[in-house]
Amino acid sequence: MAEHGDAAQVPLPPGDDDFENEAHPPHVQQAPNLAAPPFIPQQQQQPYYHWPLPPFMLPPQHAAQPHPQPHKVKLPTFWSHKPRAWFTHAEAAFDTYYVTDSRQCFNLILPCLSEDALDGVSALVELPHMVQHPYLALKDRLLEIYQPDP
Repeated sequence: MAEHGDAAQVPLPPGDDDFENEAHPPHVQQAPNLAAPPFIPQQQQQPYYHWPLPPFMLPPQHAAQPHPQPHKVKLPTFWSHKPRAWFTHAEAAFDTYYVTDSRQCFNLILPCLSEDALDGVSALVELPHMVQHPYLALKDRLLEIYQPDP
């Protein structure tokens, strides 16, 4: 018969029999790990999604920026009798399709100009690279030519 001090003879419940395979048995207190990040309560942790979120669910600062679509801009021929209204119409189309580059706006306006309008701005048309903002220069020149004085 086994004596009272013989632990090898006393059966233990499953799972409590041996701590030799564990790194730290539960009854041994560990020193705090100062290199570990501080504890964050569960309600403050960011949820982890293992699939990409659609753009409408992302916060605004991470949302995809719209891409310019100059190929979708459709402008009527230049209205020489209402140049300011025509530029308002053109700028609304640029805004709708996120076209903000001055050179792209300039290139979209050129096909809409009549032969008479092109004659008035021929210096700008021939040397657009000489101007820092070719669209604004073209707009100012066309308004100067076709806008009636008040």
